[in-house]
Amino acid sequence: MRLTNRFGSGTLYRLVFVIPDEERFRRPYGCREEIVMFSVKVVLNIDVGATFMEGLPADDPQTVIWMPEGGEALTVEKFVDTAAAAETVRGHWRSALAAQGQPDIGIAVAPVRETDWTTDWRSHFQLERVTDRLVVCPAWEPYRNQPGEWVVRVDPGMSFGTGQHGTTRSCLRFLARCRERHVGQPRFLDLGCGSGILSIAAALMGFTDVTAIDHDGQAVRDTRDNSKRNHVGDQVCALVTDLAQFRPVGTYDVVAANLLADVLVSHAATIAALVHRKPSGDLLVSGILREQYDAVRLTYAAQDFFEVEVMDDGEWRSGWLRRR
Repeated sequence: MRLTNRFGSGTLYRLVFVIPDEERFRRPYGCREEIVMFSVKVVLNIDVGATFMEGLPADDPQTVIWMPEGGEALTVEKFVDTAAAAETVRGHWRSALAAQGQPDIGIAVAPVRETDWTTDWRSHFQLERVTDRLVVCPAWEPYRNQPGEWVVRVDPGMSFGTGQHGTTRSCLRFLARCRERHVGQPRFLDLGCGSGILSIAAALMGFTDVTAIDHDGQAVRDTRDNSKRNHVGDQVCALVTDLAQFRPVGTYDVVAANLLADVLVSHAATIAALVHRKPSGDLLVSGILREQYDAVRLTYAAQDFFEVEVMDDGEWRSGWLRRR
């Protein structure tokens, strides 16, 4: 995608404001994810989705939400065609912030030349060594495989999943250890596949029957493209479907549910039914803030799962659960 001025002048106007990770901003919302919701829905008046978590464009291609790792500040950027439009948007943002009782944030406006977003965001996606054996590598970056490594080469496109988010990292680490437990030809299910990174890693690890589902058609297309890129296209079956409508044949040795806490809780019975009973299967639950984790754990305890291990990565907490 190229970020360009539709009038052909080659110049855009960039508005930027930063919401610091401070108590005065947390107080009305409770956590950074709710601050994102505020920024996107109230200030920008557009929908929020998982793609924002890694700085990808919103449905409005001229708007970008950056939410860096490690408690850094959330940055909101918007690009408009004229200086007058920039001032109009700045006035709207200031009014929206004031209406929410938030402090006056400096909203900068500056002219910029058109830029190629595709190459710009790639500078933020770098090689990630997730475990001693597992490496996630940008598809465009040369990397020589070392003996015994699983190397996932991925171009996330418009989908969530580069291996650099805490939820994805934790799932990948759990998955590598699950593979040691499940011998033979284990089955793997990826709920909410995004870029397909978990499914591709599972196929490279030796899971012979890998299914990836997502309600977003673009995510499924990205998963299929990335599977072919990693030469596991025949092993990964990627489907556009909603969790409630998914009707697989049989159950799975390992199910990865990197979703959201409320989805994990509200669909617990459906997700639990996808996991093998005998021999006992494993369920990886992620996409959960630390303060939300106990509610998720207790919900699955009621579905006859116990916790094998918990893993924290920044403000995120992920669980490795197993059938009793």
